[in-house]
Amino acid sequence: MYLGWIDYAILGVLLSFSAGIGIYQGCIRSKQLSASEFLVADGQMTVLPTAISLLAGARSAVSLLGVPVEFYLYGTMGLYGIFASLMATYITTKVFLPKLRQTGDVSIYSYLERRFSLSVRIMVTCTYILGTILYMGVILYGPSLALSQMTGLNIWLAAGSCGLVCTIYTSIGGIKAVIWTDVVQAVMMYLGLIVSIVFGMYQLFRYLK
Repeated sequence: MYLGWIDYAILGVLLSFSAGIGIYQGCIRSKQLSASEFLVADGQMTVLPTAISLLAGARSAVSLLGVPVEFYLYGTMGLYGIFASLMATYITTKVFLPKLRQTGDVSIYSYLERRFSLSVRIMVTCTYILGTILYMGVILYGPSLALSQMTGLNIWLAAGSCGLVCTIYTSIGGIKAVIWTDVVQAVMMYLGLIVSIVFGMYQLFRYLK
């Protein structure tokens, strides 16, 4: 049973809106006059959209598809991962981020270069790039597979479309476009979760009656 025209319309509007955010941020609003604006938005982004963007990045489509299955199969064992994430987040915000802000480094890589050497920075950067490429393959394949199963689209077409839109708004709009696109996607993602829970509870109560 495939999706209806309303579902396709929402999907098309969301992809077009995401690409439009990148074009607006990069070509209309600021035109990305400096590298600092492109990479860190000149440090002018507020807390709320930045936090929502980080939340959307941490809770990807793969998490929505895989975490419920993991908890179903292994029960509360998944809570160990949540506790570890909370501890890592606390240590990062209390130890590492203040140090980077104090030194004025944009990323951990520039700090590693100043603290050790350029070769250390290059080695760590290459390791991160390799890990990110492998990770992004999984992240993109998961929702593309779900979209292919629900719409009947070829999986390569689904993956290529999502990847192309992400590349457009990231390369044109910079970090501002990434953050605001993540905000839109997070709102849609959690609205979908809420609607699924409501309909699931409704169907459960109907079954119990």
